[in-house]
Amino acid sequence: MATYLVVFDLLLPQEYEAFCNQLQVYPCKHVTDTCYLIEIEIEISSEHLRDKLMPLMGERDRVFIARIGEDWASAGTQCGSWLSAPERELI
Repeated sequence: MATYLVVFDLLLPQEYEAFCNQLQVYPCKHVTDTCYLIEIEIEISSEHLRDKLMPLMGERDRVFIARIGEDWASAGTQCGSWLSAPERELI
């Protein structure tokens, strides 16, 4: 199981329901307006995940994806308890 940080800047967010729906296919936590943590059962590359999202983006939009390990910190979000849940093993 792998957890990924997905941060995005979509210029016309009202038109990007498909982008957010694609993120929500996976168990996820909506951290901030433009940031999700998603969990994927099988480990895939961040590049592969990016390639799945790119067709749902405009050419001026941006996305950053990184796999999350055990060393993380947060403040003012609700993602800490989600990441720390016993059923979530970060490798």
